[in-house]
Amino acid sequence: MIRIIPSCQSHCITDRILINQETEFFNFLISSVFLEKYREHSFLNKLINKPGQSLQRRVRQRSPTARQHGFFIYAVFHAAKDKLFRYIYLFLFEIFYYMPRTVFPKFPSGKPLIVPVFIPHAGCPHQCAFCNQQAITQISRGLPASEEIISRIQTFLGYTEKKDRTVQISFYGGNFLGLKSDDILRFLRIGQDFVRSGQVHSLRFSTRPDTISSSTLDLIKNFPVSTVEIGAQSMNDEVLKLSHRGHRAADTEKAAVLIKECGYECGLQMMVGLPGETAENLMETGQRIAKLSPDFVRIYPALVLENSLLARWYRQGRYAPLSLEAAVTQVKKLYLLFAEKKIKVIRMGLQASGDLSEDSAILAGPWHPAFGFLVHSEIYLDRAAELLRSFPGATGKIVLGVHPRHIPEMRGMKNQNVKILKKIFSIDFLEILPDENAEEGELRILP
Repeated sequence: MIRIIPSCQSHCITDRILINQETEFFNFLISSVFLEKYREHSFLNKLINKPGQSLQRRVRQRSPTARQHGFFIYAVFHAAKDKLFRYIYLFLFEIFYYMPRTVFPKFPSGKPLIVPVFIPHAGCPHQCAFCNQQAITQISRGLPASEEIISRIQTFLGYTEKKDRTVQISFYGGNFLGLKSDDILRFLRIGQDFVRSGQVHSLRFSTRPDTISSSTLDLIKNFPVSTVEIGAQSMNDEVLKLSHRGHRAADTEKAAVLIKECGYECGLQMMVGLPGETAENLMETGQRIAKLSPDFVRIYPALVLENSLLARWYRQGRYAPLSLEAAVTQVKKLYLLFAEKKIKVIRMGLQASGDLSEDSAILAGPWHPAFGFLVHSEIYLDRAAELLRSFPGATGKIVLGVHPRHIPEMRGMKNQNVKILKKIFSIDFLEILPDENAEEGELRILP
């Protein structure tokens, strides 16, 4: 018996299908994406294998703009009896037979090219303690005009090499779903025009967790949005309160579930060094974020920016930022935690304009233009030290082999790792050589 049951989640684009034969329940998962003129065919969705997991999300990752470019059905099912298999086959055959034929687009793989559109502080109900987005983006507060956005995107696309890369327009710097509905739609329509022209593959944005709801996701469901980033910052309610975030950890958990149920790629942003944070509750935040199984994570150290609340507290002696060394070590531990859980960390450290490094913007804090490199370098230092401890008495000439791509991280900034290892282990001569047989992250002592 096949029963089509209306979805209890109004924001999902399709209906929930349950397949039941006598006492056997078979997990059957279908996602459909379609051209704008086929939107009335909103009928296929998913059968959940595990709560919160959707194959629709995998379809988006393969073809993030398939809604605009064509019709696609992807089905995974477990059928124990041939009879049921035939029923499912006939059901899918009728769907394919009566739906208009379209050509599937081919999307590049690899790291996406991000076209940034900054909307500083826009949509934010208040200013968080650590935030001065104007210093980060060099753009005064206020929404850019449509003509200005279009010009920026065209300029960026004009001088950027985008061959064989997925291109995404990204709305950063504010609280996207906290904007007025008219402004959200205005931005998305601009991005949608670039998608339809073939210059861009999809859209993405960042937003606060407490703005993600069924109604706000309904607003964006007909646009080629593939990725939603949630500004969690911490999963400790006391830290969030002291940072003037205005939301709780539970809001982040609910938001992540909604995003994944609707099939979007879900990213989570977190910070280290916030007011009230300790090494212990920081790792608890990492654990709670990992349990949400995001597709990727960004990790930022808290900086004391001029004209922020942290700047006032810093001058009053009420807040002390992390040192660069402490921040690198804490982020390293988080990176290894996420790596163990197979969660990508796509950014460590603040990526911003050249003016961010000027004294007028940063008052104090662990700023470094190559913060992520420092984290990876410390990871390699730890691995090298562990390896050398397994060879006690090796004090003459040591040759370490590492994957050719990661020789700079092994050497460290200004050969700092080499100097540290030679001093700790009393090594006379330490050489780092490329090892074609080494896997990424692997270290070996070469003869």
